[in-house]
Amino acid sequence: MMNRLCVAGMVVVVMGMATTAAWGAGEGKVAEIAEVNSLEELGKAKAIQLENGWEVRLGISDGGKDAGPWKLLYCMASKAKADAKEEWNFTGPSEILGPVMFRVTGLGVLDLQEKAVMVAGMAAKEGLYCGEVMTAWRGKWRVEVYEGKKKLIATRDIEVKDATEWYWQTAGMGDEKLKELVKEGEAWPMSRDSFAAAPGYSGSTPIWTEKEARPAARDGKTELPGKVDARSPWNALYMEKGRKGPEPLRLTMEKKVLVLRSDAPMLMKPQYNLLARWWVNGKAVGARRGELRKIDRVMGHLTETGK
Repeated sequence: MMNRLCVAGMVVVVMGMATTAAWGAGEGKVAEIAEVNSLEELGKAKAIQLENGWEVRLGISDGGKDAGPWKLLYCMASKAKADAKEEWNFTGPSEILGPVMFRVTGLGVLDLQEKAVMVAGMAAKEGLYCGEVMTAWRGKWRVEVYEGKKKLIATRDIEVKDATEWYWQTAGMGDEKLKELVKEGEAWPMSRDSFAAAPGYSGSTPIWTEKEARPAARDGKTELPGKVDARSPWNALYMEKGRKGPEPLRLTMEKKVLVLRSDAPMLMKPQYNLLARWWVNGKAVGARRGELRKIDRVMGHLTETGK
């Protein structure tokens, strides 16, 4: 869910988001995670056979034209054997990615992710899974994908030479005191209490399956879902002269407070489910980076609200 809103010289893009949740390397050949830019390229990645009867194809890509400092790690999971397990049970690094798990470590430094998670009885589903690899800090980082607790099956080294400006941040919803200013209708006042943030991709739920409509194709290549592009198709729906698209969200100024309003009930509280990117007088405003927060995503992948 993404909306571009204009108010008093400001432009804000608000994006709806939905949630997700140190080990030694095992024996065996370790594959290199491929750089991919389309579903077709991911489909050509080498299939890695898992002991539970499933196979995965792994790829890493950018986060989209308007993403922050992160990359997306993709896992296409499918049954390789007729008796493939119908449930996934494993323990490993703190990020789930379908039937496997992954972590990001610094080469020669402490792990970025130290917590472990145990998965028991997770329904096995074929489809495309997505995880997030932060690239907000200078240094050399290694993405490691595991089957279970200790079996390392694939890696990818990433070097970040320059820290990227961070524009996406929490929507900054006001507290109950501010909410008293807006008593009628479905409305939430906004405040300055916001931090640098990133979408949380659910590694336990496919971001796309073959049963769904195929993502858009450009130049003969099918786009990878989950990327952030604030310009299309929302730009055509909302910003082009003479075009009128659905307007489920409105940003207004009331009693010197910015208020986010909706004509329809908000199923999820916006302070937990929205990211925002702000422009003031045409200049992008960077987010505070004192704290990184992942925002729950409302949907499996970014789609235009109202469809």
